[in-house]
Amino acid sequence: MSFLPRLMPPSRIPVLEVRFVKKPHERKWKDVHDIDDHRFQHVKGDDDDIVFRRRTLKVAYQLGEKRSKTQVIQFSEMKKHPKVTRYFDLDLTEESDETLVTLEVILTSTKTIKFNTNFQGLDFLEAAHAQGPSGGQTMTQEPTSTTNQPLLDDRSSKNQGNLASGVGKKIQWDLLTDSPQELTLQDNEVVISCGVRFTTSGAKLSETFKVTLDHNAHFTNPRRAEIVFYTRNKDSTTFVRIPASTDGCPARCDVRSKDLDLYVDHFSDWWIVAVFTRYFIGKRVRCTPYIRPPVTKGLTHLLLLCIYDDLLDVNKKINEEMKEYRKLYPPQPMFVEWRSGDINIELFDGSKENKENIDKQIVGERDMYLFESKQFSFEVKPLESGTSQRFLEFTLDQRKSSSYPTLIRFDLKYDATTNVDMTTAAGAASCTMDAGSQSAGVSTLSGPSDEQKVTDANILKLARLLPPNLWSPLYVALRIDYSIAKGIRENSREINEQYIDLLQIWKSASTRTRKDLNAILIKAEAGGFVNKYLDSV
Repeated sequence: MSFLPRLMPPSRIPVLEVRFVKKPHERKWKDVHDIDDHRFQHVKGDDDDIVFRRRTLKVAYQLGEKRSKTQVIQFSEMKKHPKVTRYFDLDLTEESDETLVTLEVILTSTKTIKFNTNFQGLDFLEAAHAQGPSGGQTMTQEPTSTTNQPLLDDRSSKNQGNLASGVGKKIQWDLLTDSPQELTLQDNEVVISCGVRFTTSGAKLSETFKVTLDHNAHFTNPRRAEIVFYTRNKDSTTFVRIPASTDGCPARCDVRSKDLDLYVDHFSDWWIVAVFTRYFIGKRVRCTPYIRPPVTKGLTHLLLLCIYDDLLDVNKKINEEMKEYRKLYPPQPMFVEWRSGDINIELFDGSKENKENIDKQIVGERDMYLFESKQFSFEVKPLESGTSQRFLEFTLDQRKSSSYPTLIRFDLKYDATTNVDMTTAAGAASCTMDAGSQSAGVSTLSGPSDEQKVTDANILKLARLLPPNLWSPLYVALRIDYSIAKGIRENSREINEQYIDLLQIWKSASTRTRKDLNAILIKAEAGGFVNKYLDSV
């Protein structure tokens, strides 16, 4: 029996797994093959029986005019083990997803086994980047027997429309691209789409409305997907979990391969969540490396790797947030598989033949199920004297995944201003960088004076001043990963201790000045506390 991955890998070179299994008399192929692994599919509906009597068995495949290398199985090998497997790289880079493959098994004669490749999702990694219906999200009214309620108009750029419960009354709906801290999922759930917020929160409708959203989940059978909703009024601090399949529940959801229809009967915050079942494979994300210009050869720089949900509005949000940064390589797709473990992120420096591992970080599989972009910083030392070019490579590998690792290799372009006075260049850089995005990494440059640096006393004073409602804006402005911020919140009871931990993590990453801290406060919409922490404690 031969097996292929259910999903076409980005490289379009799936691994064909050819298994030879001893089959006792009158037993069927389902009895002897392990077919419960959701990542793989058998290419035919039944086994091909072979009588193995000679010393060697040869196997190869033919794909159009291309023929693989022949692999050999010794009779002694088959005698010792109940199963022997051979693997082939099936090169489909110039072929369609449904391509005829001829497998040749050679004993005294040649036995040919033909099958067509077929992948659930059919290039979903590429197709998902196409625009969703109507260029994104739409809202329409579901046909019902009542006709006296006008349609919700989605033509306005502000997503406004008329509501029948009052003549001339306006409602507004917005897409939410960050999971609220209060949204707590069960262990077998994952957010798969932007949230929807209606301004007239809690309002009831006499008819059901349909909202069409793109999603970044992959299901082997979208119609069998199990969906739940988490809803709350805008002023509420807790969510209500509503299974879509509950009898009598007015909310429903129709899922397709790239988008879904959400039917609602009241206006609140809505989050669409998928439950892990045999039909759920994983979710798509994008990975993009950035650096803050100017990029000079004599300085240490921080590279930022952003990982975020592959959704149209999230992509727009990231582009807006990172517009002051230089994109080092186009966004690369990655598939996060369910039950396939943490993701190892490594940064390499040098040529392919002689590359050095600079740094390694790990993102937990569970962290990717929450709806929030992740940023990982990697320090790149100054370019060595006499060197004119630097190649860097990110690899993202989910070890247990059937997909190949995601590779992002690029040439780090240095600015042409590297021959000017380095003190002047460093001063210019410090004027334009936002806190947390660069480190001053050359010992020969004069750093900020002690009076300019942020002190422990400053942090203690500020932590006592900040109100509890600034927690989320602050850790986002500090660019601290959600999982780290969540751990701080769980480990410290007092809010001022939590603020101290956040600020100390930020302070320890580089030399931080009061100007940097003021910029953070303004970004977190806490400008009223600028320089208030300078008072004696």
